[in-house]
Amino acid sequence: MMKAKIDIIQGGKVLLRDAAGNIRYFFADSSSGYVYENFGPMRHSQVCEKLAVSGPTLRMRDGESLADTIRREYRRMRREEKRGIAL
Repeated sequence: MMKAKIDIIQGGKVLLRDAAGNIRYFFADSSSGYVYENFGPMRHSQVCEKLAVSGPTLRMRDGESLADTIRREYRRMRREEKRGIAL
């Protein structure tokens, strides 16, 4: 199985290719630190913790890059998924 891959593209935006082959595209508001996922032209929504669609809104930590934020939250998401399978 392929591991997840994070690429930094144009202006610090992040492209995440997960282990299943899904591709997700993230960017952040530089003034607020809120993280968004882009779904196409003019289509985006805020991302929540663990890269979820609901829950506490995800913000970059002070001094943390968007790539570091996505990497951290992807790991949190995968840990939670594994715990769910183990239960």
